[in-house]
Amino acid sequence: MLIALEGGDGVGKATQTKLLAERINRVGREAVIYSFPRYETEIGKAILRHLKNETYLADNTNISRDKWPAAAAEDAMMFQALCAIDKYEVAGDIRAHLRAGRFVICDRWTPSGIAFGSADGIDPKWLRKIQEQLPAADLNLWLNIPEEEALRRRPQLRDRYEKDRNKQAAVRAQYELLWNEHAFPNDSQWIKIDGTGTVDEVHARIWECVREAARARGMA
Repeated sequence: MLIALEGGDGVGKATQTKLLAERINRVGREAVIYSFPRYETEIGKAILRHLKNETYLADNTNISRDKWPAAAAEDAMMFQALCAIDKYEVAGDIRAHLRAGRFVICDRWTPSGIAFGSADGIDPKWLRKIQEQLPAADLNLWLNIPEEEALRRRPQLRDRYEKDRNKQAAVRAQYELLWNEHAFPNDSQWIKIDGTGTVDEVHARIWECVREAARARGMA
């Protein structure tokens, strides 16, 4: 069963991913965690340099920073393509884990590409297209907290998305659109989780959703 934990920066995805994996392991099942981007890889390092505004993808020459806005759309598309490649690199491993009956928990998966890419002005259809060969999550959980709470939890802003409050608001709006699109027909694979409260309270909400989804698939 493939589970995607989604949400903007500072919502607690890493913490909740770890807690969920530990809970699954305690009940006698095996859980595997993937966190994206995978900054320890060569592609992940390139992604991180871009997030820190240390490199630009639209031109492999030494383009001057004052010319960057002119190629912003091209750069955003290339960045999302790089993020998709990061996921494709482990797609085979993820499929192998799923075939073996393991739970795979992703701290960010395909919805992140759509939300962040759309916030950068990219056509969502293109974003879906470049990710369509990736395994689809069986359960997509969006951890949703107010913007001010996210800022309180992460006072030190690390990259260009975190430092841009307008961009953070745009990403949040794209997540809302994405989940509403799927939730309208009461799709139980797409659930918005209240991310406020204590760590244990949020974990309990997530666990209830995962347990119900696992039961429906005969994996409880």
